[in-house]
Amino acid sequence: MLRRMGSETELTQIEAAELEDIGWHWEKAYTIRHEGDAYIAARLGYPDHKLTADTPTELRSLIRSDYGAWLASLKESSSL
Repeated sequence: MLRRMGSETELTQIEAAELEDIGWHWEKAYTIRHEGDAYIAARLGYPDHKLTADTPTELRSLIRSDYGAWLASLKESSSL
């Protein structure tokens, strides 16, 4: 789910399209929003776990890394 919260800067069409795409792919795991100059993803169920980026592309990369690390931690804890 994409939320634009108090955005002072207008998104370009490319940025808006990329954020919509990120939201479409990741809406079951993260909330996605744009605030001022920051792009933010918060893991669902963990609102204090936030990823912040300067660009949508960077945010997508952070989400992929974070999700991979989260899955690895689940796998590790289930094998204990």
